[in-house]
Amino acid sequence: MARSTNRLAGVSIDASLAATATLEAKHDQTLAINDIVEGNDFTLSNGKPGPYRLHITAQDQRLVLDFKSDENLPLYTFGLSLTPFRRVAKDYFQICDSYVMALSRTNAQNIEAIDMARRAIHNEGSEILRERLKGKATMDFDTARRLFTLVCAIMPHGGTLPPVATKPLMALFVCTQNAIRSPMAAAIAHHYFGQHIYAASAGIMAGDPDPFVGMVMDEINIDIKSHRPHSLEEIAESGFDLVMTLSPEAASQSKSFATSRTVKTENWPIADPSQTQGSREQILDAYRAVRDDLVNRVKHRFGT
Repeated sequence: MARSTNRLAGVSIDASLAATATLEAKHDQTLAINDIVEGNDFTLSNGKPGPYRLHITAQDQRLVLDFKSDENLPLYTFGLSLTPFRRVAKDYFQICDSYVMALSRTNAQNIEAIDMARRAIHNEGSEILRERLKGKATMDFDTARRLFTLVCAIMPHGGTLPPVATKPLMALFVCTQNAIRSPMAAAIAHHYFGQHIYAASAGIMAGDPDPFVGMVMDEINIDIKSHRPHSLEEIAESGFDLVMTLSPEAASQSKSFATSRTVKTENWPIADPSQTQGSREQILDAYRAVRDDLVNRVKHRFGT
């Protein structure tokens, strides 16, 4: 029997966040992730089908949950504030410590009472998690319990996130059809500055994959052949800090990016190489010119 697509097929924690964890916390995170992947029932509320792959990073005092498909296509990104979890997480840590101490110091009746209290706090945290994700994702209660366990493993005992060495910038590149310019720009940004930038791409509409893109990107050792175009609607409410528009059509809609949140927009006018006439080599040269222009722009913009 085929496995359900309403599930998390993989969960990972960003290296910049994991680097601040103790050995004990890393062990707890690994156990929690294995428990989630082993069995869960999870669906994104934006209608995107699974299975999903979740990558967790941090921005200020919130977790950033980035969902992608098995083909590594972006599906949904949103933030999870940790403020509502501070009290219950602190209580959960304390009762867990008490439970461990009780195993060697008290009788079975007291151990059972402490364990019941631990489960009650765990249930409360799981309900808070489901409520905070309402309208963004749905899950059964067991999945919420497993995810809450992971959230606790990421948070230290103080109930706040430790400072991350480098806060990733959420950057979105937008062109007309997400077939040439914006995916090239996002791949270049990820290649050179992936530790500091979360780079994504989209189009005003979704076009068709362009084979010349993969060819010219292979020449600089950046593999982009698995990219499939998608529209802005597919990554709505993703909390980007910076949006680069690469076509006149995208630039004309740049004002819409700042209507519901503070987003800085920049216009990078890049010619569409697919409009080039001539031999195959002349067309490839046009694509190479766009690629090299984007490499220079990305290095100049994010190099500092």
